[in-house]
Amino acid sequence: DLSAAGTYNLAIYVTNAGDLNKKNDTLLTLVQQIQNLPLDLSTDYVDNLEAAAAATYQSDTTGIRGAERYDFSNSTDFGRLRTSAGSGFAFSGNNAFILDANRFVALGNVNYLYGTFNLRNYSAATHDIRLDFRIRQHGQIPNPANRVWIRGSDKDAWIPAYNLDSLQANNLFHKTRSIEVSGLLAANGQSFTSSFGVRWGQWGIWPATDTASAAGYTIDDIRLYQVENDLQLESILSPAINACGQSDAAQVQINVRNG
Repeated sequence: DLSAAGTYNLAIYVTNAGDLNKKNDTLLTLVQQIQNLPLDLSTDYVDNLEAAAAATYQSDTTGIRGAERYDFSNSTDFGRLRTSAGSGFAFSGNNAFILDANRFVALGNVNYLYGTFNLRNYSAATHDIRLDFRIRQHGQIPNPANRVWIRGSDKDAWIPAYNLDSLQANNLFHKTRSIEVSGLLAANGQSFTSSFGVRWGQWGIWPATDTASAAGYTIDDIRLYQVENDLQLESILSPAINACGQSDAAQVQINVRNG
């Protein structure tokens, strides 16, 4: 019975009458049953990744140790995910997700970080669920793989949600805009399930050697939250950016959105 969350070491063996070589009859494997409890967004869910074990991953991995809701994949043997890279890399605490290559890769490498969140108690039609996170880019080269995608379940198609190439300054943590998860799902005929997913992508040819150089992303403080009666400032219509000599009678016009 593997229904309880935990790690199971299995030994599988076969017997065959007349087999003279018994040394290849056994297979040892490890199976993880990862806990996936429903999230309660009556207060914001913020993952600062401090529970993740300090480790480096350079192959496809299901269940990052200490942060088992996250998985990792890479397109070459040189793609890398680290949960700690020394002083100054994380936005808060000591841990963050650092996506890069572990050496120069002439043809480039694509890394994907996946997060699975149980949002089965929410509806894309009636609950306004949002996502944001902190991210630092380490001199990252623009590429179509530098994106964030979402999907309602692990059987649904990925939906583009955020363009990481829009980040400009190096060596600074950016807080992304509020990504309207519910609206994107509803517009694409999807809804929340126990396997709602987020995928972060990173393409690169160099390692993140420090907080500002080479390539890679550092991701921290991943937040899912519910909003109500949200008001958004979309643009300032007047005065113009270069308006000078305005009096105290000048009118200010703005464009707002009632979300």
